Parts: sequence; structure tokens; C-alpha cells
Amino acid sequence: MLKKTIPALILSLTLMLTALPAASAATKGFSDVDSNRYYYDEVLYCAEQGYVSGYEDGTFRAENGLTRGEFAAILNKVLNLSVSAPNTFYDVANGQWYTSAVLNCVQAGVMKGQGNGYFGVNEPITREQAAVILSKAYQVGSANGRTSFADDSSISYWAVGNVKAMTDRGYISGNNGNVFNPQGNLTRGQVCLLLCKCKGVSQESLNVVTESVAKRQAESKQLLGSFQITAYEWDGSKCANGRYPTEGYTVACNSLPLGTRVYIEGIGERVVEDRGATWHSDSWMDLYLGDVSACNEFGVQYRNVYVISYP
Repeated sequence: MLKKTIPALILSLTLMLTALPAASAATKGFSDVDSNRYYYDEVLYCAEQGYVSGYEDGTFRAENGLTRGEFAAILNKVLNLSVSAPNTFYDVANGQWYTSAVLNCVQAGVMKGQGNGYFGVNEPITREQAAVILSKAYQVGSANGRTSFADDSSISYWAVGNVKAMTDRGYISGNNGNVFNPQGNLTRGQVCLLLCKCKGVSQESLNVVTESVAKRQAESKQLLGSFQITAYEWDGSKCANGRYPTEGYTVACNSLPLGTRVYIEGIGERVVEDRGATWHSDSWMDLYLGDVSACNEFGVQYRNVYVISYP
């Protein structure tokens, strides 16, 4: 029941937040990574851990592709590589931001050149290349047989075993129409998703980071004030307004315009989608409870409400 889980959840969040690395204090999310994107939690997590970073304008550009040099730089941080290796690639200049990362990844055996002393540091990293590299990095190995992707025949012969093994583990999947797009460019958002899956990062850990980032976003904005937060549990009957409510929260504040993004302390980020300013713990955010006298009230608290942005 929600009544029992709320205190435990808040306690566990508090304990885990104290264990976050110092770098997390500087991360307040990215202006162009919407919370409904499938890689949202993973991007924030990787940024918190220092695996990836955004741009000076506050964007992350999650749909942009990665080069092989950029992928090596990320992997070098994730795997914490520190092996030394001679530079035998004519296209890997000494003293560049990617030099040590590329050579470390090669020495560790997770990446290799493309023949004749060429690494392809500025070439895009493809989805099948990333599958092969990560299967080596996380010792997934190779599997026999073919994949079930609609474009399985397009997967290079040297990658199909690794792609299948990564698919069997649930680390990679196809796009719409079950298409893998093996020669397609791996994006910045996708690499964060992949890394979190390979590392076995739990949803609980992702939620802790997302909550922490949302709170920092809010605290850097406007404190609206402290408002009454009332939690309700549906007892199977209609409320006095004739609606069937879900378990959730109502916020006693109706002065915000529709579309306002707010952060409710202890609950998270919500969007005002109802003039009654009702935010719920599930997807029914626009439900207006009205008179709740027929519902079982089981908790009233006061929480800070911060405005993240106005519409």
C-alpha cells in the first residue's frame, strides 16, 4: 500500500543520496533532454558519475552521434582504464583529449584499429561496432546463430555473434519494426542507456539520481512556498465529485498557470495540467478530485513547492 511505502521510500532516498559522488552537486540536468525520453534517467546517471558531460550552453544533444574517439573517451572513464600503450595509429595525434583513452582501450583489448595503422578516431561509431566493443568490455562474449531482427542480414559477419549475445542478455534491442540498424550511428543518449544496462544499474539507483537532479533544478529556481500535500487512497467507491480517483497527491495551490513545471519536495517533478493544481504519483496528473469526503485520507503534510519553469 502507498501509505506504508512512502516513509520507507523517503528514508531510502535520503540514505542513498548521501552516498552520491561530489561531482553530482554540479549536475542540474540538461535543457534539451526531456523527462519523457526513454534514455532520460540513464543520461542523468552517466552525467552524475562523470562518464559524459554536456555543452557550455546547457544542452546534452542526446540525438547527436558519437565518433570512435568520443566513444573511447567515455569507455575509458567507465572502465577506469589506466594501462599504457604505444601509439601505432597515424590518425591518433599525440597529446589530444582522446589520445590516452584510445590507446588505453586498445591496450585493454576492448577496441582495435581498422587496419594499416588506421583507428578512425573521427569516424562515427556504429551500433554494431558498439555492440562488439561492449560485449568485450563486459565479457558478454559471442553467441551462435542469428538474431531475430528484421534486418539481421545487414549485420556484418564479424559482429553478428556479439550482437546476438548482447540481445540475448537484454542489453540491446531494435527500433520500430524490430530493426537494429547495424551501420547506423550510436547516439549520445543511446550510449548512456547501453552503459547502464551493461553495468547493471538498478532502476532504484537511477531514480535516486533523477530525484536529486530534479531537486537541484528546483532549488536553483523560485521557491513558491510551503503547501499542504494530501495523499489519498482509493477505497473502491466514487469521490463526492463522482470520479474514481487513483492513489496520489493533491496540492493545495491553485495560483499557477497550466503548463508550469514544479518540483514538490519528496514527491518529484510535476506539471500543472489542471486548474485545481493536482499532481499525482501516476500518469493521471490532470485528475481533479474536488470534494474528497468520500475518499480515505491517510496523510497530510506540508512540503516545499518550487517553480522550475513557467509555460
